[in-house]
Amino acid sequence: MRTGWCHPLAAARTCLLVLISSSVLVGVPASAAPRVYVDGRRLSLDSPVVTVDDRALVPARAVFEALGARVEWDPRDHRVTITADERRIELWVGLNLARVNGVGIPVHPAPILVGGRVAVPVRFVQESLGMRVEWDDRARAIRLYSGGPVAEEARATLAFAGDVLLGYGAVAAMIEKYGVHHPWDHVRAVLTGADYTLANLECAISTRGQPQPGKQWTFRGKPETLEGMRAGGVDLVNLANNHVLDYGMDAFLDTLDHLDAYGIARVGGGRNLAEALAPHIWEKDGLRVGFLGAAALYPMGWDATASRPGVLVTHYETTVMKAVRDLREAVDVVVVTVHWGEERATTPNAYQRRYARALVDNGAHLVIGHHPHVLQGMEVYRGSVIAYSLANFVFTFSGWEDSRDSIILLATVDAGGVASVRIVPVAVAWPAKGTVTEVGRPRPLEGEEARRVIGKVADRSRAWGTVFNEEGWLLP
Repeated sequence: MRTGWCHPLAAARTCLLVLISSSVLVGVPASAAPRVYVDGRRLSLDSPVVTVDDRALVPARAVFEALGARVEWDPRDHRVTITADERRIELWVGLNLARVNGVGIPVHPAPILVGGRVAVPVRFVQESLGMRVEWDDRARAIRLYSGGPVAEEARATLAFAGDVLLGYGAVAAMIEKYGVHHPWDHVRAVLTGADYTLANLECAISTRGQPQPGKQWTFRGKPETLEGMRAGGVDLVNLANNHVLDYGMDAFLDTLDHLDAYGIARVGGGRNLAEALAPHIWEKDGLRVGFLGAAALYPMGWDATASRPGVLVTHYETTVMKAVRDLREAVDVVVVTVHWGEERATTPNAYQRRYARALVDNGAHLVIGHHPHVLQGMEVYRGSVIAYSLANFVFTFSGWEDSRDSIILLATVDAGGVASVRIVPVAVAWPAKGTVTEVGRPRPLEGEEARRVIGKVADRSRAWGTVFNEEGWLLP
């Protein structure tokens, strides 16, 4: 974070903090433009921050009214008048001259109209009122301060886990023998310690249906297994994947009903396209986080349509990207979880990389991937975090040595986006009690084993310059 100070003028009681950033471009989507904060509170802008000649311009009315000033617009001569304390400031759209208490002062660049709203250069505001300014690189935010008390910014910690399978092979046997809570015993403290947790539900939840013809692997769990998952700390699941309809449409509809009954939210699937496309919005202390889920891998006929239940698919790309943009306008933080990639591949393919960046370009702050069943790297792009694959979580061991390792991703977010990221190394198949192996019961790792998994993620993230320390913190 860079900080600049300006000497206040004697006649102005109001101070303002602004920085001019050449990284803001005219014509970028509103979701990519910088945010503006006054005394720690994010402003709701009626037009985006733009730049002209590498100088930032901010919406006059939103900024000045947040500082207690009165703003008047005269459409006849395109003049905006700002009255703050004993100071009267007049600016004209397209004119490089302003008047402050009747004295002419040059303005560069001239005020402009953006979406029918007057945008004024922050440097002029800085010089005419006397301001302190911060440009927050991480949050892509202009932070303004009046000199009064600063509100504490709301924050939340989100936890993300990989593939969850609740009714096949060793996992089903473990649940049958030890109960529905047993798979979650070792990770419950981590997941419930976060404010909100998302996982990918890689099975149907039902007692009905038949395995779908032509599928080698079909997964289904009993409804009561959701009791263990909910108590284990999972608040929200993604349904957009290639297993949630393994037992047919009736079992899929049962899955929706059982999740609702156990109080587990869902994204990525529904009774029609509108429901599959609908975001889940969660709020804490005024901070709003929106979630969407989509699948790049799915059998033919599983995609939701206007009249058919199913999952949201990435190949409705125009629809998905519009949903991300719309969600960005409604919330502070956007999370998109995607089922994609190639099994056992330790690097994302070209489709994953392109699509992830497109999601960020349209407003996503976190992109969380799954399906390869092994860990893939993480990328920081435009201040947003892309985790290409979190690997398995509660899942029957596939037999691949690499699929023993997993992570829980902990992301602290605020109104500016992602504040910090830490990975918690996890083993999903591990020796215990001598010769007995617990399969599909994730356990956080410590010491050398933890550092080994962190090192694996770091190695697979090296292509993007992503760096982690030994405790798993993503370093800026």
